[in-house]
Amino acid sequence: MTILKTVAELEAIYGEPSEASLIKVSDRPTQGYRKLVKASALAAELPTPVSPMRELNQDFDSRSCDREWSDRARSSM
Repeated sequence: MTILKTVAELEAIYGEPSEASLIKVSDRPTQGYRKLVKASALAAELPTPVSPMRELNQDFDSRSCDREWSDRARSSM
C-alpha cells in the first residue's frame, strides 16, 4: 500500500477535483442524497439528531427542533 503525503500525489492519481465536489455544501439533504439514504439498509438504523432528546423527554417537540435545525447550525458556524 502506498501512503500519499501531499495533495500533488493525490492529484497525480485522481486528477483535479470536479467543480461539483468543491461546491457540494447544502444546509439540508438534497433530493439525490435523500434517494441514496432511503435506499440504504443502514438508514433505517440511524437516529435523527433529536432522537436522544425525544427518548429523554416524551413531551419534546422534535418536529419543531428538526425544522429549526438548519438555522441553529448556520448560526453556529
